[in-house]
Amino acid sequence: MTYLDPILQKIFTLLKDNLDPATIVSFYQGDPLMIPKSNLPCLIGVKDTTDIADESNAEDRHLMNYVITVIIDIRDYLEEDMADVHVADQKMWDLFEGRNEDYTLKTNSIVDILRKNEDLGNNAHIDTTQAMRVDYGFTIGKRGERSWACEGYLNVPVFYSQLR
Repeated sequence: MTYLDPILQKIFTLLKDNLDPATIVSFYQGDPLMIPKSNLPCLIGVKDTTDIADESNAEDRHLMNYVITVIIDIRDYLEEDMADVHVADQKMWDLFEGRNEDYTLKTNSIVDILRKNEDLGNNAHIDTTQAMRVDYGFTIGKRGERSWACEGYLNVPVFYSQLR
């Protein structure tokens, strides 16, 4: 039986419930590396690190870092002369941290959705006291032969307290 991380499942549910359904075609727990073009754009969730330490004499505090990756096929935005290659970047920026005219995050941006829903239930929380970092990149051939992708990576710090 395949293990599905329940915290990633909760994060996926929050995003599915708040993003436009046409935004993400498929969701993966764990990086599939090779992704069919028909499954793009996709969202990948992975657990990067876990630190477990004493919270008290009877509790442990789990500090987990999750990484949310979104992959967009750049070829969907190319014209014959490649003049629109930058459009994939603009779509990625808007998806992760799109801003209104007053610079506030759009309510349908991934960062805003996660920061406003930091209580994941059952004593787990997105740690909004820690910085969420978004990195962006461009890959050729990483996700499949002849693939061109724009990728965004968001670090999501989560903490959980558990009785020993």
